[in-house]
Amino acid sequence: MDKKLTAAVDTDKLRDQLFHKIKESIFSGEFDTEEVFTEVSIAKRYQVSRTPAHDALHMLESERLIEPVGKRGFKLSLMQEADLSHIFDAAKAFEGMTAELVAKNHDDELIAGLKEIVSGMLRPQIDVYSEELVSKNRNIDFEFHTQIAKASKNPYLYRSVRMIQEKILVRNIYNPIIQYYLVEPEPFSACTHERILEAIT
Repeated sequence: MDKKLTAAVDTDKLRDQLFHKIKESIFSGEFDTEEVFTEVSIAKRYQVSRTPAHDALHMLESERLIEPVGKRGFKLSLMQEADLSHIFDAAKAFEGMTAELVAKNHDDELIAGLKEIVSGMLRPQIDVYSEELVSKNRNIDFEFHTQIAKASKNPYLYRSVRMIQEKILVRNIYNPIIQYYLVEPEPFSACTHERILEAIT
C-alpha cells in the first residue's frame, strides 16, 4: 500500500477512535457544562495531535453533541426546556416506526433480550427517586431504545433514533435530574417499556 494512503488510513482510524473516546467521556459525565474545549485542549487531554482532535470535534458537532462557542472553541450542546417537547415528540414518532418494523421481523431472542433489559429498571412507583435510580434507568432506557432501533434493520432509522437518544442522554446527565421528570414524568419507567414490548410481541 502507498505510504501516503497508509498514513491517511491511520489518521482516519485515530480520528474515529478519538471521536468515540470523547463520546464515552461525554456520556460518563466527565465534562463540565460550561467547559470550553479546543483542538489544543482535546489534543492534550487525549494525548493526540491537533489534526485528529480537529476532525473528531467537527464529527461531534455534526452529531449535535457539541456546539461552537467563540471562534475556535466548543461546549456541550444541551437541550433547553423548550426543546424537550420537540425531542420527545420525535422520539415517540420514531418509536412507533421501529416497533412496527421489529414486530414484522419477530425475533424471540431479541424479545428475550429486551425483557432482560427492562427487568433491570427500577420502578418509580416503588423506589424513591434518587440520583442512583435516575442514572441507572437513563442508561437502560438508552440501551433499550437503541437496541430496538437496531433490530428494525433500517440503518437510517437506527442512526436517527440513536442521535435523538444520545441528545436525551446527554441532556439528562448534565442538567438537573428533577427538571426532566417535571416535563416527562415516566420516560424511564419500566411500565413504559413494557407497553412497547407488548406492541412488538
